[in-house]
Amino acid sequence: MKLLRLALLVLCSATVCSAQIPPLHETQWLGRLHGPTGIASEYGEMIVTFVGPESGVGNAISAVFTERGIEQARILLPDFPGVTDDYIYSVIDGSTLWTWSGQGSVKLREYQIVGDPVPTELVLVSEQIIAPGPRMFPGPLIQLESGALVGMWTYNPFVKEIDRHADVGFFYAAGASLQIIYPVRLEGTTTISGSRLAMAQHPVDDTIWAFSKRDSEHSIVGIHLTETILGTLEVDWVRPFISDGKYLDGVNGPSGEYPQLVAVPDSTRQAILLAYESAQYQKMRRPDGTVCGYATPIRIAQIAADGGKSFIAYDHLTERLSAIGLIATPDTIYLASFPYLEAPGTVNGWTSDDVYLSAWDGTSWTEPLYLANSWDDQRSVIVSRRGKLELAFPDSYRLNPYEGVFLVRDFRAASLTRTDSFAIAVGGVLVEQCADELSAFAEAEEMAWAGAHVSVVRTSELSLQ
Repeated sequence: MKLLRLALLVLCSATVCSAQIPPLHETQWLGRLHGPTGIASEYGEMIVTFVGPESGVGNAISAVFTERGIEQARILLPDFPGVTDDYIYSVIDGSTLWTWSGQGSVKLREYQIVGDPVPTELVLVSEQIIAPGPRMFPGPLIQLESGALVGMWTYNPFVKEIDRHADVGFFYAAGASLQIIYPVRLEGTTTISGSRLAMAQHPVDDTIWAFSKRDSEHSIVGIHLTETILGTLEVDWVRPFISDGKYLDGVNGPSGEYPQLVAVPDSTRQAILLAYESAQYQKMRRPDGTVCGYATPIRIAQIAADGGKSFIAYDHLTERLSAIGLIATPDTIYLASFPYLEAPGTVNGWTSDDVYLSAWDGTSWTEPLYLANSWDDQRSVIVSRRGKLELAFPDSYRLNPYEGVFLVRDFRAASLTRTDSFAIAVGGVLVEQCADELSAFAEAEEMAWAGAHVSVVRTSELSLQ
C-alpha cells in the first residue's frame, strides 16, 4: 500500500471513494482565475494559466507557469488591460506566447518568453485588434498542425435580431499574413444572440471544426473549415449538427439553455470529442418539493472526419450551466464536472458545488471522485491539458469569496480510498491542526470575523490498493 498526500481548500464533508482513476499527486492554490474552458498552453513540461490578484480587485494579470501542479514562475503580463478581460485564451509556440482576449474589442497579443527552462520575463512584441467592438467576445484559439493560428469570436449585442440570426468570426494567421472571416452567419429560431463556442482540428484530415450553441436554441451548430494549400482558410459549410429531442439526435441533443461546450482532438479514437450538457432536463427539488435547480446529464459526441457521430452518455446529473473538463488519453477519457449529489440535512437536500472526476474506459464510467469545492459553479472554469490528466479549476471559501485555481495532475490508474484531516491556514501558511472538519470551520469563521485571511485546508491521504 502506498500513501500520497495533497492539500485542498474545501468546504464540504470528507468523501471516501474507490475507483479506477489516477490518484491525485499535487495541488496548489494559485490565485483568481482568468481562463477559458479548453486546452491549456504548454511551455516544455509546464502549462500556463492566467490569474488576477487574490482579492479580485485591481488590474494586474499574471501568467502562472506550473509543472505537475507546482508553480514554477509567476510573471506579470505587461501592458495588459486587466480584469475586464475575463477570458484569456492562449497558444505557446516555442518561446512565443499568444493571448486572445477582450470584451468589446478582441485583441491578439504576442509575447516573447524570456528564460529557459523556467520563464523569467514576458516581453510584449505586438498587439492587434482583430474584432473591433462593441460587444465582441473571444472564443477558442488553437494552433494548427501547419503552425498557423486560428481564433474564433462571437458578436453578442444583447439586441433581438429581427431575422433571429447570430454572427461569429474567425481569423487565420500564418507567418506575416492575416485573414479575417466575418461575419459567418448562424441561422436560428431564438432572438438571443449570445453563443458558447468550441473548436478543434480533426486528427484524421486536419480540417477545422467549430461549434456554437446559442442560448435557447435547439441545436449545436457545426462550422467546417479547411486550410488550403494557398495558405488561406475557407468555410466549407455551416449547419445544425447536434439537435435536441424534438429533432435529429433525441436524448443526445444539447440543453435548450446555455450549455458549456468543450472540444478536443483525439488521435487514438480518430475523432473530435465534443462534451456538453444534454437536453434531458430534470428539476432538482428540496425536501419540501420546491425547485432548487435544474440538472442534465452530459453527452460526449465522437465526431468522425466524415461527420459521423456516436455518443458517450455520462448520466450523473450535472448543473445545466456548469463547467466541463475533458481529456482524451490513449486508454481513457476523463471528464471533470459538477454533478448533483445528495446532501442530507441541508436546505436543498442536494449540492452541485463540487468538482468531481470520472474516467471512461470504453465500456463504463468510474464513480465520480471528489477533487475540490467551488461555490460559484456557473462561473467556474476547468482547463484541460492535451493528452494528460491535468486540470485547473476555481475554488473559493465563503469567508474569502474570490475564485482560485488548483492544478491537479496524474499518471497511472489505481484503486484508492481517502481519509482526511483538517487545519487552519492564515495567509497561505498552516498555523493549527484541528480535530475534525466542524471544529476547523468554526475556528476559521471566528478568525475571519477578526479580520484574518483564513482558509480551511484539507489534507488527504490516498491509499492505493
